[in-house]
Amino acid sequence: MPEATSANVVLHVSIGRGEYPHVDGDLALRADAAESLACLYLSVTVVVGQLAALVPGAWWADPAASLAIVWFLLREAREAWEAKD
Repeated sequence: MPEATSANVVLHVSIGRGEYPHVDGDLALRADAAESLACLYLSVTVVVGQLAALVPGAWWADPAASLAIVWFLLREAREAWEAKD
């Protein structure tokens, strides 16, 4: 599963990036670290949905993971929309 590899890499990259903004106050680096954590959330959601779908009778797991991603995207869109005002 490429999503599992992606989640692992993004976790380590975001941890590394997340340490530096607090030291030098670089807003772009902090935003990049936040974006990496968002990618981590999405990758983990996909992996959990795929693994749960392997359980017999858990036909609902993949659609539930998709709804979790939609919820996250709508929350992020609302947050971005409100930040522009």
